[in-house]
Amino acid sequence: MVEKGAASATPIYNRWPLYASFGHSMPQSSASDSPPLVPHHNPSIPASMSGHEHPSLLPTLTIDPNVLRRPIHPILQVQDSLSAVRDYVRFSDWLARHMEETKVGDPGVPACASQLADDACSIFMCFIVKIKRQGAMKYKCVDCGHTVKRVDRALEHQRFKRGHQPFRCPEGW
Repeated sequence: MVEKGAASATPIYNRWPLYASFGHSMPQSSASDSPPLVPHHNPSIPASMSGHEHPSLLPTLTIDPNVLRRPIHPILQVQDSLSAVRDYVRFSDWLARHMEETKVGDPGVPACASQLADDACSIFMCFIVKIKRQGAMKYKCVDCGHTVKRVDRALEHQRFKRGHQPFRCPEGW
């Protein structure tokens, strides 16, 4: 008998009701606080695995480790997010050195940038709004309203506004 306040000697898998949903019947614990496990057939598990195999043979869920490392951030207003990303771009080292810009989701990029653009896109996509007009996709600058038909032209517009030239020819060409 287990005393109140003492740690239970029952293994955790005996107290986990989801374990039974995979078709495995586990030994019942003697503790009165554990819910009874009722084995039932799960059609997603082959009949050959009907409760006789080791639990490690069960289907597993794979989670991308990058998702787990992503910081949880509060959702900001669009204008606040734009202001934070503008400040990040304005004071960035890559802008001053005319190196290729960072991507949304890269380390060091404000987390609120993912509210404005898709991950792995150029940070400048935060300043571009996609508009479907007359059946065609157009890209509009959130600052000045400049609209173009191609995303590469919209990115060129953003680089030009900030004096960013990562693809310029070297001197003497």
